[in-house]
Amino acid sequence: MEASEIGTVTANKQALKIEQVDYKSSPNHPDIISSYAGSACYEKGEYDLAIEHYSNALEIKKKAYEKSPNHPDIAASYNNLGFAYHKKGEYDLAIEH
Repeated sequence: MEASEIGTVTANKQALKIEQVDYKSSPNHPDIISSYAGSACYEKGEYDLAIEHYSNALEIKKKAYEKSPNHPDIAASYNNLGFAYHKKGEYDLAIEH
């Protein structure tokens, strides 16, 4: 893993810790862990695991924002999935997401 990748993984871990503290009193954001875990896996090149975490975060967000299906957080999850599929060379799935 290159230094820039290590820095990104470290930054994701730090952001996760901060958001866990910020949202401790609000259990309505369980997607945070999945989103950051997905980002960490993505940066490590573990795309299958990243897709699993991103998919979990997407499902949580779709339930949380069911009255607002075009919410930016849902779009971000689709974007993350698209990037992960692209890295795997699964371009049709990348386009779908």
